[in-house]
Amino acid sequence: MNCGSSKGFSVCSYSNGAVTEKITFSNDTMSTATTANATYFRGEPGGLSDAESKAYFGGGATSGLPPYESVAVDKIVASTEVASALAAGGNMSVGRARYAAMSDAGV
Repeated sequence: MNCGSSKGFSVCSYSNGAVTEKITFSNDTMSTATTANATYFRGEPGGLSDAESKAYFGGGATSGLPPYESVAVDKIVASTEVASALAAGGNMSVGRARYAAMSDAGV
């Protein structure tokens, strides 16, 4: 998920925890952004950004048998690199995993 022209975020979580990686575009450097980690463990979420200040990721497969598909959506604020769960009204209408997302940012 691209946030402006300076950095992007990659979110994944499974057995290794809810991990968010940040790439700094100016020097092609990856680092862990621990304050931007997902609010709970889930794998295979989709994500998008507004290309300036915020990124969103949601859905994904939750742990357990059988694995369930999440409806939750988290937001990362690029300037603070902090993730938070959206209120219930910001959740997806049905749980999804392994999906693609896009935005019209900058169009």
